[in-house]
Amino acid sequence: AGAKVGNWPIWECAAWPAPAGRFQESRWWEPRPGVAEERCYIISGRAKLTVSEGEGEPVELTIEEGDRVVFRKGFSCTWDVQEPIAKHYE
Repeated sequence: AGAKVGNWPIWECAAWPAPAGRFQESRWWEPRPGVAEERCYIISGRAKLTVSEGEGEPVELTIEEGDRVVFRKGFSCTWDVQEPIAKHYE
């Protein structure tokens, strides 16, 4: 923790309709014991995240270039990548 964002690894994904462009958020924390959150900085692109919680209506939010995002352990959503997206993550 504390390293400069530019030193964090990079993850990239193609946009829909490429098969990789629509997916359910993985359980990224399982292979990373002790990690409670993943911090991200969106380098490029845009994606719509759809979050379904309980019986309520799904909530949609968009992340795009310049956004900082925190995914907490247990968070679940569906990604719809609208423009090829890249993020630094830790």
